[in-house]
Amino acid sequence: MGKAYNTGSLLLKHTERIECISVRMFRAMNYSMWTIIKLPPVAESRIQYFCCMDHGQRKRVIKQLVFDALSRLMQGNDRADLILNNLFRVNRVSDEIVRRETAKIFYGLIRFWRPITSAVRMGEVLFPADAERLIEAFEIWSAVYRGHEVHGNQGLADKFRKYMRVRKIRESVSDWMDETGVKEMGEEKWEQVVHFMNTDPKVFLRANSSRITAEELAVRLAKTTAMCETVPGLPDALVLAKYANVFSCEEFADGLFEVQDRSSQEVGLFCNVKPGMVVIDACAGTGGKTLQLASIMKNSGKIYAMDNIPGKLKTLRDRCTKAKTDIVEAVELNENQTPEAFNAKADLVLLDVPCSGSGVLRRNPDAKWRMEEEDLVRMREIQRHILESYSKMVKPGGRLVYSTCSVFPSEGEEQSKWFSELKKEEWTFETEKRTGADENSGDGFYMASWTRK
Repeated sequence: MGKAYNTGSLLLKHTERIECISVRMFRAMNYSMWTIIKLPPVAESRIQYFCCMDHGQRKRVIKQLVFDALSRLMQGNDRADLILNNLFRVNRVSDEIVRRETAKIFYGLIRFWRPITSAVRMGEVLFPADAERLIEAFEIWSAVYRGHEVHGNQGLADKFRKYMRVRKIRESVSDWMDETGVKEMGEEKWEQVVHFMNTDPKVFLRANSSRITAEELAVRLAKTTAMCETVPGLPDALVLAKYANVFSCEEFADGLFEVQDRSSQEVGLFCNVKPGMVVIDACAGTGGKTLQLASIMKNSGKIYAMDNIPGKLKTLRDRCTKAKTDIVEAVELNENQTPEAFNAKADLVLLDVPCSGSGVLRRNPDAKWRMEEEDLVRMREIQRHILESYSKMVKPGGRLVYSTCSVFPSEGEEQSKWFSELKKEEWTFETEKRTGADENSGDGFYMASWTRK
């Protein structure tokens, strides 16, 4: 039968309707309610992933990878993308079809966990056979969700058709998130946004324009890795025509491009930085927007990239080295303290603040099962603290940009209004922008800007 992994007793503890049980299931990943069983290292000799496999071999490999990925996701705090990338790396998965189909099924199961596990009863233990049942259910659910003809288990399809009548089950979100979305946006807008959150995201690249143009990069990648298209309105952006493992190509290793969603790139353009400026990226993380700003500035000027997590700043420094960017200085902050030495020093301060991440759930679907309503409340408080404290680093005449990767107005427009009213004697509001909400767009971002008087 193969190894089995405990999925905890949480399903037995809840007395809610079965539709709600599966919502709690993933949330338990962060807590001790799961019985943790240490997985053995993946033996490279157990499954060999050759470049050339027939359909049957691919199907068996995909099922095994999906089972391994789900098992690991249910036992720890690692993000889904890290788990999957590690499985591909350890098992040397080079077959593009296997990688693409495994990712589609794995992310699809997480994305639509609520309706799928409401229909397919899960016991306390996850067995390899469960992976087969879940994959079958995902394929049937995908057909029903998209209005396609169902080939296979009609009884299961009938269950799914009933779930399609209830938005929170159909779009696979928790009760509190559905209620919050309606409260903040209204029924019609939330209907559009929550559906957008379940669409497959496209992969966007950003050319390091201080070293190569997007057009030049597209030509090089077409010869070695993947076909790309330019993106209107975003001079450095490319979008992949279809899935490809761009992380393994020479151009990525040489720092000629980064993988960065188009909406994230729009934040960088929104900042409107120029060569020679002093810029502070006050919530820099691992440096995605920092690198973009440095590229736009043609590696001329100064960028202070700040964060309070040393590990993220180490990654940022490594990425800057690879990109051959030398105008960035990483600054480690105390969690609750803004360095006074930077007050009134910057031409521009970017506050890409911590948030719910609801705008990027297409890419990180596991995050919605870890998120609680209390987290949203806490994030709003943190955002206001950062806005009020870190805005002091902008010099008179300089600009402040606030951004979040959230679809909720309470983390975007409402925060902007709050700050504008609180600091109306000191700041002049300029403009604001929202991105995302249709299948061809980027992630859901909000951005706003002010000028200091």
